[in-house]
Amino acid sequence: MKNVRELAAEALRDAETSFVDESLESRRGAALSRRDNALLTTLVYGVTRWKRELDWLIDRCADRVHPDIRQHLRVALFQIRHLDRIPRHAALNEAVELAKGVSRKSAGFVNAVLRKAAD
Repeated sequence: MKNVRELAAEALRDAETSFVDESLESRRGAALSRRDNALLTTLVYGVTRWKRELDWLIDRCADRVHPDIRQHLRVALFQIRHLDRIPRHAALNEAVELAKGVSRKSAGFVNAVLRKAAD
């Protein structure tokens, strides 16, 4: 089963060509706990709300970013900057691990961008 942050990144990717609510609803379900469904909702709506700020932070650190990597960066930066109950290292580590699924080489890139953008 995919983790919540991966589901959030997928929902956000799909929301670029459809409605956020539809994209989010298709990923909610019985397979997720109540707590995970709440986190998924918070991540998707939070990243959507703060997308311009998050992209500005990312763009200050990198010229070109693969679209799937950008989604993972957005989710992690949102957690670091706007959610006080999620430890910074947890958000960073999850983004790095998820980036490895896109490309092994992208893990170091994600780590560097997040460390620079989050400060």
